[in-house]
Amino acid sequence: MSKVRDGRIIMEKNKLFINRKGDVEVLNSTIIFLILNVLFFAGMFLFVVEKTNSHAVLEEVYAKKIALLIDNAEKGITMNLDVKELYEAAKENNYPAGQVININNEENKVTVKVKEGTGYGHSYKYYTKTEEKIFQEADGKSYIKLKI
Repeated sequence: MSKVRDGRIIMEKNKLFINRKGDVEVLNSTIIFLILNVLFFAGMFLFVVEKTNSHAVLEEVYAKKIALLIDNAEKGITMNLDVKELYEAAKENNYPAGQVININNEENKVTVKVKEGTGYGHSYKYYTKTEEKIFQEADGKSYIKLKI
């Protein structure tokens, strides 16, 4: 049940309009649009997957954890913190285990870095004011001991 009017086919059942002269142009632009959208979203997906599996997230999580532990700790307490995952990531990147976690008592800042040459790692400030320095002891394999 189609009618032909002025070079157009009008299908009443589906309400589909097809222009005999311009149907190829519409099809090409639609295909190009779809391909570009697929490429864009595939790129975004790969970016997100790479960033969530990267060492940057690990650095950020541990720096924040340590800073919060220091802030919530009572004076004179000693804590053992399991950082095996950090040391394994540093070992993958040939980064020295003794430099993975840096606690700067002058600036009240915890810095965690597992890869050489990729910025400054992740740093978080803690607000606990102590007369003594926060002592950090690491075995380079699985834990650090913090004495506040």
